[in-house]
This record gives sequence, structure tokens and C-alpha cells, in this order.
Amino acid sequence: MARKSIPVGALIVFVVLALIVAGKWFRAVSRSRSARVENACLSNTKRLSMAMRAYALDHGERFPAAATWCDDITPYLHSEQALICPLARGARASYAMNQRMSHTHVGGIGTEGGPGEQPETVVDPVTEEAVDAARVVVLFDGPEGWNLAGGPEAVRYRHNDGAYFGFADGHVKWGRRDRADQCRWPQVVPSAQP
Repeated sequence: MARKSIPVGALIVFVVLALIVAGKWFRAVSRSRSARVENACLSNTKRLSMAMRAYALDHGERFPAAATWCDDITPYLHSEQALICPLARGARASYAMNQRMSHTHVGGIGTEGGPGEQPETVVDPVTEEAVDAARVVVLFDGPEGWNLAGGPEAVRYRHNDGAYFGFADGHVKWGRRDRADQCRWPQVVPSAQP
């Protein structure tokens, strides 16, 4: 009995199609992993923002000192793992606090700014200017290290040429390198600790 062989052309078409399907599958898996990392960093930044707010509520509506912020908010975190961006492996912490927000007063925590209510504000103790807390950066993707603080120059753009920013009102936003200057980095002079 003679064996029938598969034509070479059909075999080539099959191999090409298999490679195309495998390539699409690998891209989908890669995008899925990237999305998980992005979501983890977004979630971490949100947890840290909320821990900063909880600290402020317990300490006269003042954010922690920039020199000790990780130490100060750790009791408000379920796990210190929230201090580490998934892309910064081996670091103890990889977020930084806005240096200018050290001991800064945030007023009206928890208010919505509805009729008769003032929205949350960050108060500059020198000028007494009240700035909308939703526009003021409190923490961000930063250099790797514990209790680090700085300004726009310290932002690390780890996520597709962007970074996550936590704001004084607790919300979190991803921003591209070319749009980071749209965030508010006020010239707030730290007030004395109460």
C-alpha cells in the first residue's frame, strides 16, 4: 500500500498559520502581564494616598513629614508591599512624597464641596492660599528607597513613559512625562509640626 504524503505547499501554509497564531497569543499574554503590572501600581498608589489621608485625619489634618513618611503611614497599610511598584524589583519602597507637602495642612478631609461645604484644600501656611486638593500631588512613582521625597525632578516614568501620581484628595492619575507639569507642585513652605 502506498502512503499518501502531505503536499509541501500545504505543510508550509500550515506552519505559517501556526506561527501567526502563536505570535498573536504571545502578544496577548504579554499585554495581559503589562496590564496586571499597571493595575498593581495604580492600586498601590491609591492605597498610599488613602494611608496619607488616614494619617492626616489622625494628626490634625496634616500630612506626615517628608523625612519619615513611609514609617508614618505603614501602620495604615495592610502590607508594606503597597510601597513597592511591581517594576521596581528588590526595592524596599519605590514611591516618593512631594517634599513640599511635608506637614502641610489639608482642610476639609471627607467633604464633597456640596452646598454649604468647602471642598478639600491644601493650605499654604505662609500665603494662606487654599489650593484645591484634587490638583496637588502628594506622592508619585519615585526613586527606589525608604522615606524618599522630592519634586517633579524625582518622578520615575516606569509605566509606558508615564508615572502614577497620588493627589491630596486621594485620587490617583497616570500621567505622561510630557504632561507631568500640568500637575500642581505648589511652593508650599512646611509649617511647624503641631
